[in-house]
This record gives sequence, structure tokens and C-alpha cells, in this order.
Amino acid sequence: MVRGYGGLVGQARGPGVRVLGTAALERDGQPVAVPSARQRALLAVLASAGGEPVRDDALIDAVWGDRLPVSPAGALRTQLSRLRKLIGDDAALARAPRGHALRVERSGVDAWEFEDRVGRARGEEPAPRAELLSSALALWRGRAFAEVADRELVQPVAARLEGLRLRAAEDLAEAWLEAGRHGEAVASLEALTAEEPLRERAVALLMRGLYAAGRPSEALDRFQEHRRRLAAELGLTPSPASRLPSSTTTWRRGRRSTFAWPRRTWPTCRRCPCPSSSAGLASCLRWP
Repeated sequence: MVRGYGGLVGQARGPGVRVLGTAALERDGQPVAVPSARQRALLAVLASAGGEPVRDDALIDAVWGDRLPVSPAGALRTQLSRLRKLIGDDAALARAPRGHALRVERSGVDAWEFEDRVGRARGEEPAPRAELLSSALALWRGRAFAEVADRELVQPVAARLEGLRLRAAEDLAEAWLEAGRHGEAVASLEALTAEEPLRERAVALLMRGLYAAGRPSEALDRFQEHRRRLAAELGLTPSPASRLPSSTTTWRRGRRSTFAWPRRTWPTCRRCPCPSSSAGLASCLRWP
């Protein structure tokens, strides 16, 4: 079973670098304090490069910005030396032509391991896919590269990881839905849509989860709320992917049939056209 970050670092040979949140270190599964903001910035910038070298002038700019020390190169060497001692592995910060690189195993950096787990989840069956995605999302403690996320060198990487996090959260909810774990899917999607109310795929999945959980009137309410928000904030209408399904769960003798998603029109039951109001639709779908 894939576990959280402590288990991740325990399996890796070498230091653990945490940058999905404020930059931090672990060694032998135990946290190592990084009290200096400059050293945390160095650690985050080097991790954002994915193991590739970062030029010294770029490191200096990321750490000091316009407030340069008297000897920038000497100050950088001092901070790198102190960071090596905290990491506990001299080879982890390798000298490269005109720069430095973070040389640790991919499983030892939470951002790198997050991407690997998300990649491994693709193509898996719902249950193992959900487990991998859940473990990947558990690595996050806050904004990626928190203290330097807006620096020019780091911002594209931070934005890409944030986008991947949101897609992974949607993928996890979808895997839960496919596995029949509707309650967990709905709970996660409620949180996600509260954080990102304009993400249409998340809204569509939430509507699907509410239907599958036997809450069709709430699904309609969500759609109406989403339509109003899109119109008010962006002047748009919902895309086909987040419009209402053509067939939903039909209730016969207390059992539910297969859920089909998504289409543009409301469902009809075998007895009558489904009413357009949420209360009427819920009543129709509950007809035995």
C-alpha cells in the first residue's frame, strides 16, 4: 500500500525534500528544521528544476532579488554549504557548469513523487487508481514552493503542479464514482468546487455523484447555481460536459440502474415526462 510522506521518505535512500508547501527536509523519516528563509528558497528553487542544473545567477536572483549582498557569489556559497549540512548528504547539491543541481532520488522529493504517482494511476482499475491518486494528493501540505512560488524561475512549475493537483482531485473523485464510493466522491467534490467553483468538470462530476447517491434534486440545484455563476462572472453558459444527463438513476423496487453521463436534456421515466422542477424530478425518480 502506498502511504503518506513519512512512508515515502522511509522507503527512499537519501534525504527527503518537501516542497508541496513550505520547503522542508526529512532525514531517516524525521523532520529537519530549515529555519533560514534563504535556505528554504534555495531548496525550493533547486527542486523546481526537477534535477536539472540551475545557474548560480538565477539562484542568486531567486534568493535575494534586488537586495543583493556585497558578494553575491560568496553569499550563495555560504548558503549552499549550510544547506548541504542540513540535508546531510554532500552529493545532494551537486556542482554543475555555472550552477548547481539537486541530486536525490525522485521518490525523495514530494513534488517529483506526486507526478510519478499520478502518472502510474493512469490506466489502472478504479480501486488501485483511487489509492494511488489519494496517496499522491496526501503529499500536499500547502501551495507548491510556497515562499518562492511567484518567482519567475519557479512560477511556471508551481502553476503546472497546481493544475495537476486539481485534475488529480477530479480523477480521484471519478475513480471513487466508478468504484461505487459515491459518498466519498461527493464529499471530495463538494470541497473541490468550494475551492474552485468554476471548474466545469468538477461540477459535472459532483452532479453525477449526487444523482448516483440518490440526490437528484440537489444535482439540479448545483447545475442552476453553476449556470448562474458562469453567467454572472464570465458571461458564459455551461458546456455540454456539465449540462444535465439524458438518463439518470431510475428507481424501481428500491434498486438503481446503471448511471449514464452526460447528455444535454433531462431524463424521462417510463411512466411520464419528468417534471422540470427539482422537487418534481426527485418525486418522479423515486416512484416505485
